Amino acid sequence: MPPWRLGLTPLAFLLLPSVLGARDIQDVRLAQIPEGLASTRQKELTTQREALVARVRSLNAEVDKFMAKCGHIPAHDTALVQSCLGEQAQLETERKGLIEPKRHFNESVIEAVFALRPADFDTSVIAKVPGSLPPEQRSTLIGERAQLIDEAISLDQRMSDFTEKCRPGQLDGGNTDSIVSCGEEPPQLLSQRTRLADRVQQFNGRVMPPMNTEAARMVAILDRTSRKLNLPKAVSDQAQVSRNCQAFFRGVASELTAAHKASWEDDFAGLDADGIVRRVESSAQTGGKWEKVQGDPESVWRTAQELADRGVIVIGGSERDASGSGHLGFVFPRPPGLDESRFAGEGRGPFVRDGNQHRETHAPSGWGAVRASRAFVLSRTSWYVWVPSKQQGS
Repeated sequence: MPPWRLGLTPLAFLLLPSVLGARDIQDVRLAQIPEGLASTRQKELTTQREALVARVRSLNAEVDKFMAKCGHIPAHDTALVQSCLGEQAQLETERKGLIEPKRHFNESVIEAVFALRPADFDTSVIAKVPGSLPPEQRSTLIGERAQLIDEAISLDQRMSDFTEKCRPGQLDGGNTDSIVSCGEEPPQLLSQRTRLADRVQQFNGRVMPPMNTEAARMVAILDRTSRKLNLPKAVSDQAQVSRNCQAFFRGVASELTAAHKASWEDDFAGLDADGIVRRVESSAQTGGKWEKVQGDPESVWRTAQELADRGVIVIGGSERDASGSGHLGFVFPRPPGLDESRFAGEGRGPFVRDGNQHRETHAPSGWGAVRASRAFVLSRTSWYVWVPSKQQGS
């Protein structure tokens, strides 16, 4: 066998591992795109992956032609040998040219997967067992509470391990097995967290007085909106924070409409957060559907929280600041029996949700409510009541 065939044949077979049901050159395998991403991110990654797959398939077709032409070369055909060696070099260049784009794509998938991780579970939302209960019932509930706390701690440890293992920059974009493993964990963690939150809610219902019906409906609407929108998590860019809050504001309006409740769904077309806040302020000034909460800051915050606890819709709004972005958020109803002393060092103002994930804070609910000062600059924030909700929340 001529020496050059020893170089050609191994190369040809090196280029042919099986991927996507075709002969391929996957030195770096493409990661699958996880479910649960925001639709824009899902579309962006899908487009990138399809383009890479098309390049791989095109190159595979060239490899097939190469094999048909150069797989068995007569020893005396030196012209064909030279032609095949040239094509071999070209294919190798194209193969190497695909490695970095595939690695970069996989690293983008890692970032997207990491953003799906759920927030830590705050054990302070698990109600304390009242001492006034009969001893046997109290003992049973204390045992159940301890078990829920243990499960929450275990879940947080799993999430901590995931963060350590799958943080962007720590995974090699070429290590597709690790990427696949990391991609499988966020849905499992989120499912476990959701089940635990449901059990905590059931437990709290047995040891605490029930939440106001309209307040409970508002909590459900805020939760449902958050799940449906699946907005980008843990963002620091103020423009994205502002986009999240206005998307959340509009999403809640859509949920109210679907529930046959009075809604602002058609009132703010084409406006950003700054424009929405300005129009709400104008409505409050002219006796419209929004009413401004008046008074000194402490009394305004207290009134806003008490109204929300009764199921009245109250929002906080800040007009455009130096970052160029306005901000919106909803005052979040407090769970009955909430021990607010646990949050003494967690900021000021009513509890709010704004469509963003505030990871560094504890939350009075499993879904991310924080003290207003963690989401707003309080000195620049006004508070408004959605007037149609006042009657139903009275």
